[in-house]
This record gives sequence, structure tokens and C-alpha cells, in this order.
Amino acid sequence: MAYFARRSRDPQVVADLTADTFVAVITSFGAFDPRRGTARAWMFGIARRVYASYYEAHSLQQHKLQRPAGRRDLEPDQVEELLDRIDAERAVPRVARWRVEG
Repeated sequence: MAYFARRSRDPQVVADLTADTFVAVITSFGAFDPRRGTARAWMFGIARRVYASYYEAHSLQQHKLQRPAGRRDLEPDQVEELLDRIDAERAVPRVARWRVEG
């Protein structure tokens, strides 16, 4: 729990990550090999992977919230070009009417 508390200020996130870590420890206990290191080091390795997975998902979610779907920032010259195109599109019906009436 202290491992996650040093990385997050949200107590709910700390509790969730701690629980996820212990679920992963319990479900993968058969893979623990004491010849490769201590149980404590093994558990911290799992905690690190749990946190990395959480951080990646959280970062992607924040990125999606900051940039709504289908929206992209335009450069000033792109904005000017877009405004010119909009003005041209608006003029098309007037030009078409003028040709028919004229």
C-alpha cells in the first residue's frame, strides 16, 4: 500500500492498485521461484507492473479527455485557409442563382 501511496494522492486509487496487486500475486503464486529472488522483490515487481498498466491507461484516458474525438488544433495559416474555403462555399449559391437569373 505504501508503494502506491507514494505514487498517488487518491486513497481510492491506492486501495484499488493494492487490491489488484494482491489478486495478481494470488493468481500467479505458482510462478514464484525463490531461486530468482525474495518474495518481497517478486511482489514489488508485480506492483510495478500493476502501476505501469494503471499509469498507461490513465494517461490515455487523460489524453482522450483533453482532445475531443475528431478535433485537432490548426495552425494560424490553416485557420485562414479554412475561413476562405467557408466564404467560397457560401458564395456558390449566389453565383449559381446569378447564372440562372442573368
